[in-house]
Amino acid sequence: NRYGVTVSKAAKVTVTYPLPVAVNATNLAWTTTVSLPWFGQPDLSHDGIHSARSGDITHNQETFLQTTVGGPGQLSFWWKVSSETNYDYLRFYLNGTEQTGSLAKISGNVDWVQKTVAIPTGSNTVKWGYTKDGSVVSGSDAAWVDQFVFTPAATPEIVVEQPVGTNLVDGSASVDCGISNLSSSSAPVTFTVRNTGDANLTGLALSKDGANSADFALGNLG
Repeated sequence: NRYGVTVSKAAKVTVTYPLPVAVNATNLAWTTTVSLPWFGQPDLSHDGIHSARSGDITHNQETFLQTTVGGPGQLSFWWKVSSETNYDYLRFYLNGTEQTGSLAKISGNVDWVQKTVAIPTGSNTVKWGYTKDGSVVSGSDAAWVDQFVFTPAATPEIVVEQPVGTNLVDGSASVDCGISNLSSSSAPVTFTVRNTGDANLTGLALSKDGANSADFALGNLG
C-alpha cells in the first residue's frame, strides 16, 4: 500500500486437544497436575491422530495424568517415553500403588507399547506419572499415553418382580403375603427373578429368614 510494506516475524501456532479427546476416552473425567499439566497434541501419537503428552517439567519434578473407572473390567492403553535412561521414568499406578512386572516403570527411548490391566470391582483410580531426577536432559524429555480403552466385565444382574413388572428395591422392599386361617393354606405368592445383566446367572438359590420364617414354604425355582 502507499504506506509501505512491513514484514512480520514468523509466528508459531501450537495445536492442543482436550485430554479426553487425546486419549480417546471422552466418557471419563480426566485430571492432571495443575501447574505442569499433561496436554493433548497431534505431533506424536500411536493412532496417528493425537495423544496425551507429559507436562514440561524440570529436574526433581513430577507431572501426572489420571482418571477413575468402575470395575471389574480390563483396561488397555499405549505408552511411550523419551528420557534419561534409568533416571527419568514414566510410571503407572493403580489405586495409588505403583505397578511392577509387565507394568513396571520405563525410561530411555521406548517406542509405543500396549499394556493391559485387570481392574478390580469398585471405583479405581488409574494414574500415569512422569518424573525427573536432579540432573541431565536426554531425548525429548517427555512421555506419552494414547488409545485408552476400558472394557467392563460381563456381569449378571438380578431383578426380582412382585407383581410382574414391578421391581423390588434391594434391602428395602416388602411384600404382603396375606393372612389365612390355621386350618387352611393361603394362595401362593409368585416372585419373578430376571437376569438383566450381560453374563449368565449361575448359583441362584432361595432362602428365608426372620422370626416367622417357619410359617412359610418356598417352592421350587422354575
